[in-house]
Amino acid sequence: MAAKSRKNTEITLPSQPVLTELEVAIEKLSRELETMATSGNSAHVASKNSARLPGRYKGALVVGPEFFEPLTDEDLKAFGPE
Repeated sequence: MAAKSRKNTEITLPSQPVLTELEVAIEKLSRELETMATSGNSAHVASKNSARLPGRYKGALVVGPEFFEPLTDEDLKAFGPE
């Protein structure tokens, strides 16, 4: 007759990792968001709008005089309705 094994078969779970740095960072972000929401601070919106400058890309697209010339009959047929 075979002898039964007396090994410990209990399942042991690994210990929980320490997330103190992550918890601190999340808490800090949470407080900052709460402060922004309660103060009605629109600094975030203002910074988005202040980056927009009219005429910022002036000269980036150059259109030559040939753009204003009439299209040939061949071009009109190519782009016209079928």
